[in-house]
Parts: sequence; C-alpha cells; structure tokens
Amino acid sequence: MNKKISVIGGDIRQLYLAKELSKKGFSVTVYGIDIQRLDENDSLSYSKNLSEAAENAVMAILPIPFSRDKTTLNAPLSTETIMLSDIYAHLSDTPYIAAGLPDTESKNRLSDKSFLIDYAIREDFALKNALATVEGAIAIAIREMPTTLHGSVCAITGYGRIGKILVRALKNLGADVKVFARKNTDRISSEIDGAKAFDIKDISENIYDTDILINTVPSVIIDEKVLKNFPKSSIIIELASPPGGVDKHDAVTNGIRLVNAQSLPGKYSPKSAAKAIYSSIFSALSEEGIKI
Repeated sequence: MNKKISVIGGDIRQLYLAKELSKKGFSVTVYGIDIQRLDENDSLSYSKNLSEAAENAVMAILPIPFSRDKTTLNAPLSTETIMLSDIYAHLSDTPYIAAGLPDTESKNRLSDKSFLIDYAIREDFALKNALATVEGAIAIAIREMPTTLHGSVCAITGYGRIGKILVRALKNLGADVKVFARKNTDRISSEIDGAKAFDIKDISENIYDTDILINTVPSVIIDEKVLKNFPKSSIIIELASPPGGVDKHDAVTNGIRLVNAQSLPGKYSPKSAAKAIYSSIFSALSEEGIKI
C-alpha cells in the first residue's frame, strides 16, 4: 500500500505539490483546498476534515507561509478557516511534518512529537525561490514600464540572493543597474557583477535618474526623504515581505506608483515552486537518512 501524505492549506503551489507527490507514487489527500480546485483526472483524494486528513498519514505538508496571523493556517484556496490549534491537535501523531517559515511557537508545537522540516529556510529552496522571484519581478517590470529594460536605469535595494540574481538578469537585458547595500562587501560584489554600487544611506542623493526600483529589504528604508527625489514617472516594485522597504503612505503622498509583489513564485511559476518545495523536503529527509 502506498504511504499517505496529506497536503493541507496553502495556495496553488500546494495543489501542484500534491500532484507531484502523486506522480512519485504516494497516496495523496488534500485538505484546506476546496474540492472544486481538484481535477477529476488527478489521482488525489479529498479529506472532509482534519481528522480524516491526518489519519494514517506518514507526513503532513503545510504551506508557505505557514500562517499570516499566528492564529489561522494560510489557506487562501479554502472557504473554511483552519485554526492553528486544530492543526497542532490533529497532527500531533504525524511522524513527519513540513511547513514554510512557522514562527517559534508554531515550530515548537509542530515538532513536539514529529520530525519537522522548515523547508523555507533551507538554502536549496531559497535559491530556487529567489530565481522564480526574479523572473516574476522582471515580468512585472516589463508589464508596467512604458520603455524597454534595455537602456533603463534599474535600482536594487539589498544584495541578498534575490538582489544578486536580479543584477545578473537585468545586466543581461542591457539595463544600467544600481545597487544600494549596507555592507561594503556586498557593494564590491555588485560592482564585480557589473552594477554601480552605493551605500544604502546615500540612496536619496542617487535615485533621481531611476526608471524602476526593486526593493528586497524587509524594513522601511524608502521614506519621504528618498521618495521626494524619486522620479514621479518611475515605478517601485516591492518584493520584501511585510512591512516591506517602502513607506506606502509616503509613496501615495508623493504620487509614486508602487507595485506590491510579494510571493511571486506562487503567482508566476507555481508548478516550479512546487517542485522546489518537493525537492527541499525530500533532500532534508535524505540528509537525515530517512526514507518514506
């Protein structure tokens, strides 16, 4: 008999993940995704409640992010509200649980009796997720800009995984790229990659000729002081998770077009994102010598 894996909650990535697991030979049930989302040709079963989903499951896979309010499960494809307290109660005997970015309390609760994999903090997932995020950001830039990226001045705030891939992608498209970063080593790395580098504290003096700014910093750095020097005809794409790096009130006050673009892999490449989740989870198990 094929081992049962329950996919619970989440966005379209979770549905693609359930299909991927089924292709790999697992018996897959979904819960927290409304039944009309399922294709009758998929070899998936639908659980009516958490108890049914958890019964005899060797693994439960929960969404990224695990929760947006620390009270309910992130389940945008379901009309039902799923309480985290119910998740903890019903999955307490599940041998393996995977979830994306649970908070400290949730991690403790989920790992009380189960082997917990936080796949979102793994480097293999983060790199693939960054690549998908960059592709989505470029798609938005092309859609929103009245000009080509080739020859445009593109500014990037932050130089982590996403920032690094953005620089290379934008340079390959012929853009003139600026990077604003706190660390001197990041500024040097960005210059090696072909960008013009600036200390992030000097952004207000060096943003005046920017056609598009892409923010990857998850704390507010683009405020009234910066925005008053930002061209009114230009665009800001916000990639960072809330609160983000752009003061939204100041953007509106200064007439700046701000595109909120968090969670792009789930919107632009959910099938690839699902494969990245699958790969990360089973790599984590393999590293521990676990085979299910």
